Amino acid sequence: MDGWRRGAWRQGAVAVLWMVAVSGRAAGGNFIADDDFSARFPAVEAFWISRVLPAAASIETPDGTVLRYVKVVQPQPAPAVVISSGRTEHYGKYKEIVHDLWRHGYSVYIHDHRGQGLSGPPGLRPRGHVEHFDQYVDDLQHFVQQVVRSQQPAPTRLLLLGHSMGGGIGVRHLQKHPGTFAAAAFSSPMLAPNTGVVPTSLVCPVVKATDGFRSQAYVLGEGPPELPPPAFAEDNLYTTSRARYQALYVAGIPDEIRLGGPTRRWLAEACRAGDAMLADAAAVKTPVMIVRSPDDEAVLPEAQDRFCAALKQAGNPCRGTVDAPQAPITLMGARHEIFIEHDRHRTPALQHILAFFAQP
Repeated sequence: MDGWRRGAWRQGAVAVLWMVAVSGRAAGGNFIADDDFSARFPAVEAFWISRVLPAAASIETPDGTVLRYVKVVQPQPAPAVVISSGRTEHYGKYKEIVHDLWRHGYSVYIHDHRGQGLSGPPGLRPRGHVEHFDQYVDDLQHFVQQVVRSQQPAPTRLLLLGHSMGGGIGVRHLQKHPGTFAAAAFSSPMLAPNTGVVPTSLVCPVVKATDGFRSQAYVLGEGPPELPPPAFAEDNLYTTSRARYQALYVAGIPDEIRLGGPTRRWLAEACRAGDAMLADAAAVKTPVMIVRSPDDEAVLPEAQDRFCAALKQAGNPCRGTVDAPQAPITLMGARHEIFIEHDRHRTPALQHILAFFAQP
């Protein structure tokens, strides 16, 4: 075993022992079930109010954009998870997953992407417009360098957890800044947007060729957010969990910062980023896990399959299950929002991710 491998094994062993030590009360995961959500979620809210929100702060990017973030740090050195959230989201939507990660011994950091949540510039809302997708990637790197790495006590190991658009941002970050994260897990990552009735393969070439025209206009058929958000419906695109839909999707994002549909430039940039993620797959050296629904209607599951196939060809296959060891982990019956899904989908997803993160 060479010196690098000995060091990596030792660091991983320390991380695992630390998590075991601090998460005894969370043995087996102890994740909240939908049946007792109303009884147990108040403890999550109390944790958020007492431990997370007091640490809310902001940083300024080199181009002057203010990024708002929250963090919760273990009292002694521990692995840290950086969360990259999805489009339209605010860190308040991640209360439960932050609490889960904390209970399992991780420090946790999450910022609102530019143009959404509480981050600036406010003029980008309610469209969540972005000129270049890699601005999100540069913001993530700035956040890691200026906040996460400067933390005391310093994290012993950095891990990335991305959802939807945040997964796409995470993939591009792995390609542009290799070596930053020891492992990356993605929930329903946007490796290609899903444009609905008209296939993405037809829409993307058109918007990429024409996005200079009215670039900040809503995509055709989209508009401002519906306020208040619609009540839970069994056929919604996001989750089968009524309880989490209300507590996190609705109550977790204040109406005044809720986003509507994307702009023409945002969609064009999402298409370009998806092309780059696949073309540059060989640049990803970090271990990657993808957890997804095969029926996802917000992003394209087939793009996730293509990406894992490209990683496999490059010698860094996706970490899967015993039955499908080099493919995305598929949750039959789940919808796009894995982290606010019913516990029958959410719990196995988090068990897979935590086991993956604990590997040396």
